[in-house]
Amino acid sequence: MKVLDRQGQERPLNQHREVDMLHNVCSKTERTVRAIIGLGLLSMLFFLEAPVSYFGLIGLVPIATAVFRYCPISHMLGVNTCRMEQKHA
Repeated sequence: MKVLDRQGQERPLNQHREVDMLHNVCSKTERTVRAIIGLGLLSMLFFLEAPVSYFGLIGLVPIATAVFRYCPISHMLGVNTCRMEQKHA
Protein backbone atom coordinates (compact mmCIF):
# COMPACT_ATOMS: atom_id res chain seq x y z
CA MET A 1 0.00 0.00 0.00
CA LYS A 2 1.28 3.45 -0.87
CA VAL A 3 0.44 6.88 0.50
CA LEU A 4 1.21 10.42 -0.60
CA ASP A 5 3.80 12.41 1.31
CA ARG A 6 3.81 16.19 1.77
CA GLN A 7 5.38 16.76 -1.64
CA GLY A 8 2.66 14.70 -3.32
CA GLN A 9 4.94 11.78 -4.12
CA GLU A 10 3.98 8.19 -3.46
CA ARG A 11 5.91 6.26 -0.83
CA PRO A 12 5.40 2.88 0.87
CA LEU A 13 3.22 3.04 3.97
CA ASN A 14 5.86 1.49 6.24
CA GLN A 15 8.72 3.71 5.09
CA HIS A 16 10.21 5.68 7.97
CA ARG A 17 9.73 9.40 8.07
CA GLU A 18 12.57 11.80 7.49
CA VAL A 19 12.16 13.12 11.03
CA ASP A 20 14.84 12.10 13.52
CA MET A 21 12.81 10.06 15.97
CA LEU A 22 15.68 9.49 18.38
CA HIS A 23 14.55 12.43 20.47
CA ASN A 24 10.79 12.57 20.03
CA VAL A 25 9.88 14.13 23.41
CA CYS A 26 11.34 17.59 22.93
CA SER A 27 8.86 19.97 24.46
CA LYS A 28 9.94 21.20 27.89
CA THR A 29 6.29 21.27 28.95
CA GLU A 30 5.78 17.67 27.88
CA ARG A 31 8.88 16.53 29.75
CA THR A 32 7.76 18.40 32.87
CA VAL A 33 4.28 16.87 32.75
CA ARG A 34 5.76 13.38 32.27
CA ALA A 35 8.07 13.88 35.26
CA ILE A 36 5.23 15.14 37.49
CA ILE A 37 2.99 12.22 36.52
CA GLY A 38 5.88 9.82 37.12
CA LEU A 39 6.58 11.26 40.55
CA GLY A 40 2.89 11.09 41.42
CA LEU A 41 2.75 7.42 40.47
CA LEU A 42 6.01 6.71 42.26
CA SER A 43 4.62 8.24 45.44
CA MET A 44 2.16 5.34 45.58
CA LEU A 45 5.04 3.29 46.98
CA PHE A 46 4.94 5.34 50.16
CA PHE A 47 1.24 6.08 50.61
CA LEU A 48 -0.50 2.79 49.80
CA GLU A 49 -0.44 -0.65 51.39
CA ALA A 50 2.11 -3.26 50.33
CA PRO A 51 0.50 -5.24 47.49
CA VAL A 52 -1.02 -2.23 45.73
CA SER A 53 1.91 0.09 46.35
CA TYR A 54 4.12 -1.75 43.86
CA PHE A 55 2.01 -0.32 41.03
CA GLY A 56 3.86 2.89 41.84
CA LEU A 57 6.90 1.46 40.08
CA ILE A 58 5.05 2.21 36.84
CA GLY A 59 6.01 5.82 37.59
CA LEU A 60 9.58 5.02 36.55
CA VAL A 61 8.45 4.81 32.92
CA PRO A 62 7.29 8.43 32.51
CA ILE A 63 10.28 9.63 34.51
CA ALA A 64 12.62 7.71 32.20
CA THR A 65 10.91 9.09 29.09
CA ALA A 66 11.27 12.62 30.47
CA VAL A 67 14.94 12.16 31.34
CA PHE A 68 16.00 10.40 28.13
CA ARG A 69 13.65 12.44 25.90
CA TYR A 70 12.54 9.27 24.13
CA CYS A 71 9.20 7.47 24.23
CA PRO A 72 9.08 4.08 22.49
CA ILE A 73 5.29 4.19 22.17
CA SER A 74 5.42 7.57 20.41
CA HIS A 75 8.17 6.20 18.19
CA MET A 76 6.07 3.18 17.19
CA LEU A 77 3.06 5.40 16.46
CA GLY A 78 5.18 7.90 14.51
CA VAL A 79 4.34 10.81 16.80
CA ASN A 80 6.96 13.52 17.17
CA THR A 81 6.30 16.59 19.32
CA CYS A 82 9.53 18.35 18.33
CA ARG A 83 9.08 21.56 16.44
CA MET A 84 11.32 21.44 13.41
CA GLU A 85 12.68 24.50 11.68
CA GLN A 86 11.37 24.85 8.16
CA LYS A 87 14.16 25.29 5.67
CA HIS A 88 13.23 27.17 2.54
CA ALA A 89 15.03 26.27 -0.63
